[in-house]
Amino acid sequence: MGTLMGHIVPGTFFAIFAIWWGFCVAVKYFHSRHSTKKSGKPNPYRTSTIFSCLCCPSPSLREIPLESYIKIICVSIGMFGEIVTGFQHPYNETLKRKVWYFAEVNAQHVTMFFTFGLAALSEILIHGKYNLPKGMDFIMNILAFGVEAFLFHFHLHGRNEIDIHVHTLLVYNIGFCMLAGIWEYNRPNEILATYCRIAGTLLQGAW
Repeated sequence: MGTLMGHIVPGTFFAIFAIWWGFCVAVKYFHSRHSTKKSGKPNPYRTSTIFSCLCCPSPSLREIPLESYIKIICVSIGMFGEIVTGFQHPYNETLKRKVWYFAEVNAQHVTMFFTFGLAALSEILIHGKYNLPKGMDFIMNILAFGVEAFLFHFHLHGRNEIDIHVHTLLVYNIGFCMLAGIWEYNRPNEILATYCRIAGTLLQGAW
């Protein structure tokens, strides 16, 4: 159960959001180009960490950072599952009794979920016009990828060689997401940077 929560849930999370981002970026880029041609005034594409829900019927609902709330719900479910399955109480031969402890792997997964939850919270606060440093949403998401890469790098103890190789390649992919996020943060009008981050995130989900 712990392995299922630690791999299936994050993978599904990354894959679904990457597909959603890819669709929204294409729509946003098309509208920016179309409005520029129509009005004759420059309206360049500008990236963001979240996108409005185009399927919502009213403009007011589209302004709500629904994506960030969904992220928080997803990471909360993931954290709850990891906490529930992380507590174990095997029989200790030395003490002659069962001993409770929290599995290290589950603790790592909880930390990963928590950092992505913080990134989503920063997006909500920025949307609420709180006086946060410029680009805090990007910085928090880059930090979340960094924490994930750090945890996966030290997630290899006791595994076989194939599993270690697979996880090492995954660390490289997460590092690519970080670099793409930094590029996107510094070049917010560069759509290629956005799609690099999306491609890396989708690969994480498929991995």
